[in-house]
Amino acid sequence: MRLLLASIAAALFLSGCAAPVHKHEVAGLQRSENIHFVDARPKAESEQELFSALITSDAYATYRYSTSSLDPSAVRLFQHKVFEKFADSAKPVDVKVYHFVSYMNMQSAFRRSSIGAVFGVVGAVVAVSTQKNDADFKVNMVDREQFDAITAANEYTKSFFTEAENPNKAPVFVVYIDADINGKRTFIRGLAPTTRKDGQNPYLYVVENTISAFLDNYQAEAGGSEKLAGQ
Repeated sequence: MRLLLASIAAALFLSGCAAPVHKHEVAGLQRSENIHFVDARPKAESEQELFSALITSDAYATYRYSTSSLDPSAVRLFQHKVFEKFADSAKPVDVKVYHFVSYMNMQSAFRRSSIGAVFGVVGAVVAVSTQKNDADFKVNMVDREQFDAITAANEYTKSFFTEAENPNKAPVFVVYIDADINGKRTFIRGLAPTTRKDGQNPYLYVVENTISAFLDNYQAEAGGSEKLAGQ
C-alpha cells in the first residue's frame, strides 16, 4: 500500500499533531545565505492551520500547510534557487517575498470516504490511500487583487481547485508564490497531488516545481514573452 508522507500528515493534522518535517539535501546551500532576501509574508503564512474538522463546514479538511515542514524550509529553498538562477549575473540580486504559502485540500476524499469529523488516524490514511488521483502538476498566474481580497474567514478557499486541474477531486497541495526580483514582481500558483508513485516527497515536489515555474515565468516576462512556464 502506497502511504506517502503527505497523506499521513493530513491525518495527523486532524488528530491535532504537527506535520512531520522532511529533511532534504541542497547542494551548496550556504552559498546563498548572503543574497539580499526579504521575507515580508504575513506571519500566518509560515504556520500550519486546520480550517475545519466539521464535515458540514465549507472549510472541512482544508489546511494551511507549514512551509517549515521541509528542512531547509520552502522559503529557504526559494532563496537558494533564486541565487542559482542569477549566480552568473554581474548585477546584485534583490528579492522580496510578499506571499509564499501552501495549502492542502483533502475535503472531497474525506467526505466521499464517509469518515466524518471523528475518524481515527489509521482510518483516514487508509481512505486517502485508496483515492484515485489523476491530478498532475499545474501552474497558473494569480490575480493579486482577488487573492488579497480573500478574508481570513475565507482563507480556506485558497486551497480550492478547478475540475480541469483535478477531475477526481483527489487530495492536492496548492502553493502560492508572490515575489519581487530586482524590481520585477510575479505571482503564480502551483498544484500537485499529495501522493506520488515514485517515492519522492510530494510536498517537496510541488514546492520545487512551483519555484521552477516562477523563475521560468519571471525570465520569460523579463525577456518580453507572455508565455507562462508549464502551459
